[in-house]
Amino acid sequence: ENGKCHRDQGTRYIIMVFSIVNLLKETGQLVTEKLLYVLHLTNIIEWTLYISTLVFMDPIQLFKPTNVTTSDGTARLECPGGIWEIGAISIFFAWMNMVLFWRR
Repeated sequence: ENGKCHRDQGTRYIIMVFSIVNLLKETGQLVTEKLLYVLHLTNIIEWTLYISTLVFMDPIQLFKPTNVTTSDGTARLECPGGIWEIGAISIFFAWMNMVLFWRR
């Protein structure tokens, strides 16, 4: 496969399930803790992490790679703009979540 947008489908679905399960867990905490839940920075970081991860994994395929023909006639896949930035946001918030976890 040539192109930088290829993602292993098995890994993609595992990550999506993990994110959805954690979002459901966070929703349960939000319902039980109410206002106290929103006041903790860790919870905001986790929501941002899981949502940005789902967007990066793109379950509804808003960010479809396009086939581009270069000047020398070879075809390659090109990622849409912004997708790697969303992935970088996910990695940053995963790192922040880990640092906050270590501090507990």
